[in-house]
Amino acid sequence: MKLTLNQKVLDSHLQLFEASCVPMSIELLMKLNGNVKEDYYDLQKGKSSEKFKIEDGYGGEYNGKTIEEVTFTHRYTQGRGSSFPLDDLFKDIKDELDHGRFVLLAFENGYRYDQQGRVIGINYHGCVVYGYSEDGEFLAVTKNHNPTDPTKPTPPHYINNIKERVIKMGGTDILCYK
Repeated sequence: MKLTLNQKVLDSHLQLFEASCVPMSIELLMKLNGNVKEDYYDLQKGKSSEKFKIEDGYGGEYNGKTIEEVTFTHRYTQGRGSSFPLDDLFKDIKDELDHGRFVLLAFENGYRYDQQGRVIGINYHGCVVYGYSEDGEFLAVTKNHNPTDPTKPTPPHYINNIKERVIKMGGTDILCYK
């Protein structure tokens, strides 16, 4: 099962700042749903890249907020680990998709390093889950920041193993909408 993806939107959408994946993903979702025009970047432009933190989880700052007639709900905010309710999470993602709604989530995307090259943490990146395969694996798409020219879009990056990644992470929070 796959929700419809507008290739023109995917090709042209930008992640304006290195650390703006949460608002970038929300803008992408709203563009794919037709809630905003293709040149809508209000969420990313409303902040500097220094303010983008995932301290409230993936999209926690948008919980309960309505933007362009879309109301967001932040779910699965408990910590990751062996007691995380993965089955419930995966059921909820599938239910959202079956009801025609994309799901936003963050996945591990490499490591953060200090100036001496030492690992200081894990990088996370946001994506839009748009479907699932016959074997139940979730499918997602994301965009990346173009460090040489932020005004030029990068190609869409398709991910076909979101469930596998979330299991390895010990869970993740999600952002849903109505």
